[in-house]
Amino acid sequence: MSLAVATGRTPGSIERRLQSLNVDELLALQARLQPSTAQICQSCGACCASFRVSFYWTEALNCINDELIEAITPHLSCMRGTNSASPHCIALTGRVGERVSCSIYPHRSSTCRSVQIGDEKCDRARARHGLPPIREALESLIVAGASGDQNDGITRA
Repeated sequence: MSLAVATGRTPGSIERRLQSLNVDELLALQARLQPSTAQICQSCGACCASFRVSFYWTEALNCINDELIEAITPHLSCMRGTNSASPHCIALTGRVGERVSCSIYPHRSSTCRSVQIGDEKCDRARARHGLPPIREALESLIVAGASGDQNDGITRA
């Protein structure tokens, strides 16, 4: 499906139309244009390699393997690898900004769930790894998908 058909706009108004969309609308449009990149958030990994993932210790009971957790205090735990100046969650596999996955995604902590695609934390984490803000990445992917250009120079996060 072309961008003009997906947005109901002429090619000359595409840039203005993209500027008016929020991140959820951009994701929906991207999914309609190119479903394989619709899960940009889950393949990015920047947040998993930027922040300490701490949580109340009972949150991990019966769902996260003890080897993946580090105690911070008697009541707080964190994902191993995230309690450092250069955090990198032990559950993250792959290379940030290229192809990654979370080995415990269905059981991830509330801290992980609190980061939302395109929010301030997301964009800050992406910047830390040299990735553009999610809005810019999505707009570039949409324009590239509309033009059929598969070599658009955007790291598919």
